Amino acid sequence: MNIKNKLRSVLENRNCFYVFIVLMSVLVFCSIYGTKILNPCYVDWLMTGGDLSQHYLGWMSFRNSEWMFPIGMTKELSYPFSTSVIFTDSIPLFAVFFKLFRMFMPENFQYFGFWGIACFILQGLLSTKILEEYLESKVQIFFASILFVISPVMIFRMYYHTALAGHWILLLAIYTLIKDFSFIKHTALWALIGFFSSSVHIYFIAMTGFIAAGVCLKLILQKKLFLKSVFPLIGFMIASSFTVGVLGGFSNKTAAAGAGGLGDYSMNLNAFFNPQGWSCFVRDLSNGPGQYEGFAFLGLGTLFLLMFDIFQISLTFDFKSKIPLKEILPYVLVFLAEFIFAISNVITFFGITILTIPLPKIIYKCWSVFRSTGRFSWICVYLIMIYSIKILSKISRKKLVTSFIIFAVLFQIVDLHKIIREKHSYFSEIKVYNHPLLNNLILKKIASDSGMQHFFIDSDIPQDDLYAFACIALGHKKTLNRFYLAHGRVDMFNDEFSKQLTDLREDNVYVFKKADYVKAKQYGLHCYLLCDYVMGLSNKLENFEEFIE
Repeated sequence: MNIKNKLRSVLENRNCFYVFIVLMSVLVFCSIYGTKILNPCYVDWLMTGGDLSQHYLGWMSFRNSEWMFPIGMTKELSYPFSTSVIFTDSIPLFAVFFKLFRMFMPENFQYFGFWGIACFILQGLLSTKILEEYLESKVQIFFASILFVISPVMIFRMYYHTALAGHWILLLAIYTLIKDFSFIKHTALWALIGFFSSSVHIYFIAMTGFIAAGVCLKLILQKKLFLKSVFPLIGFMIASSFTVGVLGGFSNKTAAAGAGGLGDYSMNLNAFFNPQGWSCFVRDLSNGPGQYEGFAFLGLGTLFLLMFDIFQISLTFDFKSKIPLKEILPYVLVFLAEFIFAISNVITFFGITILTIPLPKIIYKCWSVFRSTGRFSWICVYLIMIYSIKILSKISRKKLVTSFIIFAVLFQIVDLHKIIREKHSYFSEIKVYNHPLLNNLILKKIASDSGMQHFFIDSDIPQDDLYAFACIALGHKKTLNRFYLAHGRVDMFNDEFSKQLTDLREDNVYVFKKADYVKAKQYGLHCYLLCDYVMGLSNKLENFEEFIE
């Protein structure tokens, strides 16, 4: 038996084929991010600022806190109030699981490397399950799955808004729309999707919710299950609501339900072919300043398949043939719902606002809970990818299909190679977290004092400085009164700081900006200078001179 036949024999084995998919996904992950971040004790790479630091410190706080109910709550970041790990985007599913084993963990521990490689593996496996519905050749399925694993919309989110890189949840939802399951299995799968969506990132609840409605419509149109059709949606809603409740999403008082900016973080109508710096060959197109949230670049490989499909359809389409509405309507409506939600009520094309649709206050308030509407374009991206491959599969010459898919993958890799190379270089370099505040002797002395338990920070301060204070405080099992939270209520943090100043306590540490030194002195606090801040204490700190301006 020659090598070609041996390889074919291996690929025909279902389990071996899935092993190949897993290995491919791991290889892609390591080629982009390297292997250093898979070390659970290597945490400095997460403290380089931005959202990564928020995610890690959120986990650090949750790990330090005592178990309470709801189980996702912690007091360490918004003392004396409780906040949910949901609002630090620390991937609650992993946070709760790993907290169960905290007594066995080293002092520094992170699971974000594990999350990343798990996302790539599940992306590969679920895209394979979808592609098996349309492609018969294992070689075609293998290469087509690579397009999903190197999808720009997923890679863009990984280690940026890390939880939102869980696009395998979206693929699982799409799979239930494509695959014909029994009524019971549909309901069970949608309860599982509800659990995953709410325990990874709340945005996934809304994104997959549209697909759940599409599944209900499909059951009505194609299987005539009128009453039973709503059960998958009910299972999804119950599971997601229950999970959010258990994690503390409904008990959280430090986050506002809605926020302004609806339309600012939307999808531009040029998003599918606007690379926003992700292409070596396609120039960037103009869009709104917040429309990075609507990043939906298909990649040149997928665009190549899409253009070929359009050309093929234009040559072979029979205008006299009847379109099977019952079959395509659920998919079309899901696409349109996600697309309309993504572009929001402020419709833009390039740098021009075409139309702004006024909304009633109640609709605006509800919609603004998910103000980063551009993220909903991801469903559209995956549906375009899937149906581009489905249409391609209709070509009678299978070798031509294989050639087109392999070419698309290579084209995609070449087009994205600069981004991949930059990310690999960045994540392969050993990071050492070193903020000036960490080396301050006064702060070290205060943080190590068991009599001082609570850090109260006045007003907003630069995010990197806030994270440095959080790192010091949480590292010594102290609490903070404010942190960067999703939809965080700054007014509540400010009011609590003012309230604490009216009743000074010895276990409180008050942090002011240096410019507010007079404010600190008027409360009779002993003040000590560290970098650009003044720390006020009820009692004098021995062996350190007080700051006098």
